[in-house]
Amino acid sequence: MIDQDQLPKPHAAKRFVLACLALSALPLFYLLFDLLSFRNDVSSWLAMRLVGASLLLDEQKLYVDFWDWSQPVVYDLLQGLLWLRSALEKVGIIVFADNLAHIAVWLLVVLSLCLTAALTYQVLLRCDERERSVASQDAAAALLPSQIQDASLALLFSTALASLILRFDFGDLPHLLVLALAPWIFLRWLVYRGLFCQNPLALAIGSLAGLSAALDLPFLGVFITVEVVLAADAVLGGQPLAALGKRLWRPEMLGFFIVLLLCLLRLTLLEPVVSNAYWHWTMPLRWLNYQVYDPALYSSESSPDRRDILYGLALASALTFFLQRKNSFFLPPFVLAWSGFLIYMVERQGLSRDLSLTVFGTTLIASLTFLLLGRTLRGLFLSKGEKQSLAVVRLGQAVIVFVAAAVVALTAYSLGCDRDRLYVFRVGRGQGYEDLLSVYDKNTVWQKPVLVLCDYPAAAYPALLSLSAERRGYLLWARPLRLLVWLKAHAVLVPPLKDFYDYMLGRLRADIGSGDANLIVVQSALGDALERSGLAVELEDKYVRGEPCRYVSRNEQPREYFGTNDFERYLRRLTP
Repeated sequence: MIDQDQLPKPHAAKRFVLACLALSALPLFYLLFDLLSFRNDVSSWLAMRLVGASLLLDEQKLYVDFWDWSQPVVYDLLQGLLWLRSALEKVGIIVFADNLAHIAVWLLVVLSLCLTAALTYQVLLRCDERERSVASQDAAAALLPSQIQDASLALLFSTALASLILRFDFGDLPHLLVLALAPWIFLRWLVYRGLFCQNPLALAIGSLAGLSAALDLPFLGVFITVEVVLAADAVLGGQPLAALGKRLWRPEMLGFFIVLLLCLLRLTLLEPVVSNAYWHWTMPLRWLNYQVYDPALYSSESSPDRRDILYGLALASALTFFLQRKNSFFLPPFVLAWSGFLIYMVERQGLSRDLSLTVFGTTLIASLTFLLLGRTLRGLFLSKGEKQSLAVVRLGQAVIVFVAAAVVALTAYSLGCDRDRLYVFRVGRGQGYEDLLSVYDKNTVWQKPVLVLCDYPAAAYPALLSLSAERRGYLLWARPLRLLVWLKAHAVLVPPLKDFYDYMLGRLRADIGSGDANLIVVQSALGDALERSGLAVELEDKYVRGEPCRYVSRNEQPREYFGTNDFERYLRRLTP
């Protein structure tokens, strides 16, 4: 570590950055080991979208031939991944789509770390006497090298560690947002304090941030919130309002808006029928989802309990309140943590994936607190003006490595405990019922059609992706069925949503009436929606109801059982 009163030299800056990357390699390489060891632990949302991307490659139309409310740019990226898989197969390299996706996302984690490391190196080189004197003209812009070092080290380690903590949601859209936000918040924090990086690096960071902002509706709001808070903090710290224009007119902002506008332009290139389904069906339904709670959250067997994360958020908020003056970089992760909580409250699903930003923000605040505490303790043992000895430096570095290794080991142990609890849950919860995955194995044939109606994708994916069973049905997941049936029962369907309702029911009737699917699995909680829509009668007419089954799979967070795990199975009626 560099003493806070000693200006960094090029070799010292390089040595510091390499040391930070080496420390971040502890959670990064354990994450790779876990991905290779537990290949079946695939995020259900990632697996579902991989299935959708394969349908697009079969020339089916998003929102028209199959439905998911993900943005078109998400499927554009996944199609590129599947094209890469096809190219690898042509040269004799066989790799499963979910494993390839895990490798790609792991490389994105590496890319996020490299961008942050490159930014740190450039800023430390620019932080010389001349630039510090210029920056110090604004009170809010004065930064010590030690503050930059603490922010960088904490950010690099926390990005890798948060990716490990989010193992069950690895590769999901909120996780991708975390990876893009990590270098972005560091860069914007530095910019508001008068420290800049080279334009190509800024453009790269801004472009990735703009792409992540286009992945889902709430994501753009996170970037806006971060920018507003950083600008307000700069003004309150003494910077003139006129200086804010220079902070906003930066290469990273140019890259951000160019990529974001290109993603919006992509929406204008949709086929007319797809564009109509996107604007008049999918987006209104997405907003409707924010207004309707899931009744399964309040069932007797429901337990979407993430108090551990919320307690961490409360502690991180208190630490930010007391320590923000010591290092102003406490503010960006504080904003991210509460942005994640707001998304969690708005979505009202109880899913851990919605708290990904909260996990990242609290992890970063905890890392910053530890480094700040270490500097404070070191100062207590050194008299005023005394230079620290090499032994003290080595001891401090050894403590940091030991604590980092201990945190990674504790996280790995926690993942193991989660998997053990899931096993206990399967044994206890599944007594007297057949596991849904076993039902798939017994009643499906290789690439034979399966129809699954479930309000959450976990029951169908990644099982159907792994089995390579042909997914039958218009809905990748059955959220529209519940929402539109509820809306019809409690209000009047506006014409666009009525058209969507009729179109969806028509497609589902055709899928059921054709009798092509060997197996139909229906979430028991959707029974009322099937009755109200009239689909239950047709289902009973074409299929024979079998014994109930339960979804007790392992690739879920242990606290995410909503009382929605009971399913009815229907087997194709044999004609005489």
